[in-house]
Amino acid sequence: MDGKKRTGYIHKNDVENSTNNPTSHKGIGLKSPTKVYSEASTSSKVLKSYDIGSILIYKTFTSDWYICTVYVSGKKKTGYIYKNDVESVENMVDHPQSHHGVGLKNPTKVYSKPSTDYSTLKSYAEGSILIYRDFNSNWYICTVYVKGKATLGFIRKSDVETGMEHPKSFTGIGLKSPTRVYSDAGTSFKVLKEYNLGSILKYREFTSKWYVATVYVNGNKKTGYISKNDVENAVSNQEGLDGFAIKNPTKVYSEASRSSKVLKTYKVGSHLIFRTFTSEWYEATVYVNGKKKTGYINKKDIGDQITTNYLLTLEQMIEKQLTRNPVTDQMIGYVREDAFSSINGSSGIIDGDGWRVRREPDTSDNKNVIGSLKDGQSVEILDKTKTKDRDGFYWYEIRTNISQRKAYSNEIAYYLDPSNFLPGTSEYYQLLRLSSPSGLDANEVNEKILKGEGILEGKAQAFITAAKTYDINEIYLISHAIHETGHGKSKLANGVWVTEVDGKAVKPKKVYNMYGIGATDGCAVKCGSEYAYKSGWFTPEAAIIDGAQFVSTNYIHAGQDTLYKMRWNPDIDNIWHQYATDIGWAVKQTYTFAEIYGMLENYSLIFDIPSYKK
Repeated sequence: MDGKKRTGYIHKNDVENSTNNPTSHKGIGLKSPTKVYSEASTSSKVLKSYDIGSILIYKTFTSDWYICTVYVSGKKKTGYIYKNDVESVENMVDHPQSHHGVGLKNPTKVYSKPSTDYSTLKSYAEGSILIYRDFNSNWYICTVYVKGKATLGFIRKSDVETGMEHPKSFTGIGLKSPTRVYSDAGTSFKVLKEYNLGSILKYREFTSKWYVATVYVNGNKKTGYISKNDVENAVSNQEGLDGFAIKNPTKVYSEASRSSKVLKTYKVGSHLIFRTFTSEWYEATVYVNGKKKTGYINKKDIGDQITTNYLLTLEQMIEKQLTRNPVTDQMIGYVREDAFSSINGSSGIIDGDGWRVRREPDTSDNKNVIGSLKDGQSVEILDKTKTKDRDGFYWYEIRTNISQRKAYSNEIAYYLDPSNFLPGTSEYYQLLRLSSPSGLDANEVNEKILKGEGILEGKAQAFITAAKTYDINEIYLISHAIHETGHGKSKLANGVWVTEVDGKAVKPKKVYNMYGIGATDGCAVKCGSEYAYKSGWFTPEAAIIDGAQFVSTNYIHAGQDTLYKMRWNPDIDNIWHQYATDIGWAVKQTYTFAEIYGMLENYSLIFDIPSYKK
């Protein structure tokens, strides 16, 4: 008083001594905000405020107050925290991190204390997106609002799944129609956005079952969640590939869906370059109106091509084939241009009788003549000579039907040379590998292919069973059966009663033969039916299924896995093993192949191209 030092006295009831041996504590702020006062009174000046749930370090002071050190404007200050405003927790993590996660329980509960024995402050539906911080080994801490008031709560760690700390980004495609982005990680939540099947999407890792994505809704940026079951990730390291178009046309789509916009189309047999993308789609770069675009090709629209190299020249192969007594019901040779009354593209009409067809475009040698043509006869034009003969005429290479006879070398050469059959043509199917099923649907085959095919109608399942049982292309089996049975109408196909086999009487039974197995030239019905009897083909289904084993074992899986190889077998040491003597046998079946494939939606093809020594 008056600037002078005085001694005074305070009643003990009016003060409380601070702790003699203060201990340090770590706790959390329970209030929003949690305040640090300049003195041990809530009416004193507030030095600093902390958010609810903040981790605070302090020491014991009195029965109602803790003491702590804070920094205000960079200056060290001593402050006081009311004990009811904090809770000391000695096993808290030292450096708590904030997390986004998903509620796993229905409901996922937030408790008032880190124990399930305490009251529930709030409950969330399974899949709700929650924000929380580390607390201890079993619990997270979070802030919830109860009646509009920020309140500290606790979530059991086993009740949530935390999103990945360093999520990877992905590009993928929507697998559902529609593919949905939800407001939270559950299909019961609000749908923020929908995408078409096959849409190209970008998203990031989040939890074991969900991805997180950024979408725009009415121009506003939103965070949404996509179920992992609803998308397929693109491959992380794309591989460059090439292949051949097998659909007519083969389409490049704007997205990985057949219902999306078509950017570009290619003809069957076109050589295409593309990249791996997903399990069912390739990614490709195309140019549309001069602009570079990224498009997508369905894998089932692309076929692979391989090349088999043979040790013979084409000329040597022809000489060997001549030793096998090949026959033909077509005539291929040259006719002079003045033999035609008209030519229209690949066909021509003969003007007058007696025009000779020659192996070579030369009239000087009559041994060169292989046949003659009639007035008005239509022929297929294969080629035209580049120069005129000595009489000033061009010559046309033609093909026309005739009665079966021995085939000449030039006719063999035409069918034997694979370069005469271009990708995209029906004839190219003779180079299709037949050593695996195509995976056809029985209903589709019955409705689109076998309807009206006599005894074969409704037998799709038998062909599919045969294909799966013996690893063989079912379209080949169907085509072969249609060809051999005359569209299901031949005598062998519709059943033949057999009473004698190899000259000996047997128990009479009706047999069926769908592939002409054992039906040799001049002995078709008798030999084919006896073979069927020995094989036990007493129903059409047995003839289809068990007959496929003969072809599979003796040809397809013995190395002759294309129609071309079955007919010609360009094996130096085993050339005699050929399925037919008709030089056009392989090509004749390809027309049915092309017709069948043209009816179907889903299939895959691999071509095997013969290559002869030069």
